[in-house]
Amino acid sequence: MATESQASTTVQFRVSDATFAERRSASVELETALRAAGMLPYATWIGRSNGDPAVMVHFSVNSAPPLVHGDVGQLPAPDVASALQRELSAHGIEAHVTALDRIWLALRIAVDSARDTRRLAALVMRNLTEQHAAAHRLRTALIGADIKANEVCTEGNEVSIGDITATDAVTLVEILEGNGDVSGLDLGNWRGLEILANRLCEHLTEIAGGVVSVFANPACSSCSSTRDDEVTLGATTPERARRLANAIEQANGPHRHLVQRPLSDNESALPRFTDRYFEEA
Repeated sequence: MATESQASTTVQFRVSDATFAERRSASVELETALRAAGMLPYATWIGRSNGDPAVMVHFSVNSAPPLVHGDVGQLPAPDVASALQRELSAHGIEAHVTALDRIWLALRIAVDSARDTRRLAALVMRNLTEQHAAAHRLRTALIGADIKANEVCTEGNEVSIGDITATDAVTLVEILEGNGDVSGLDLGNWRGLEILANRLCEHLTEIAGGVVSVFANPACSSCSSTRDDEVTLGATTPERARRLANAIEQANGPHRHLVQRPLSDNESALPRFTDRYFEEA
């Protein structure tokens, strides 16, 4: 049975002068940062009155949570929560970390104010590993091109891209080719999907500077009613993932709606909001 274990003495929360919309916006930034760090937020609550935290988020942890270094695989959840609490306190972030289960790594962070929520999001983003930063960068570029990128994640020292629908594969080919036209392909059969996968593989490999595998993954007769035809994109290095993100952002040009501008490989792969709240701190 799940238990709750407090990582420190109880914090007296207050809803700050921030509006509900501002607290909700801050919660989105924190969720985005946690996902970028490989965490899995599964419940978010936004405070409405004094005595409530401004934002409270529950998330499960597959590995070390953000800001906690070293192997935590053998540590009980309360110890992990305590370690994260110490990191937040050291950075002057008013928040309270709770372990929701003594065995499985499920944590809750309740943050005092919208400003501290944004500062926490910025802190997480500033401490992403190279792999997580590259995966976040590529995921953001794909989403900016209206391509679902739910499966982009880290896999060891690499970035795994995963499955995308055949429709999204067409979109990606058309973006990378500029005026590319795939209307002549019959995507209703294996051969057409395979040609599309090979065409995409050629583009991605050329851009990345190394092989990016792409395989046709058509829906079988028994599963066609539950999923679309797909292509499966393999894993690549963080450097190559950043090159792909750059190319997608640049090719998507004026249609880009989530990414404001492409970054060079020498620039930070993190969102621009990461510095603002530490300058104010």
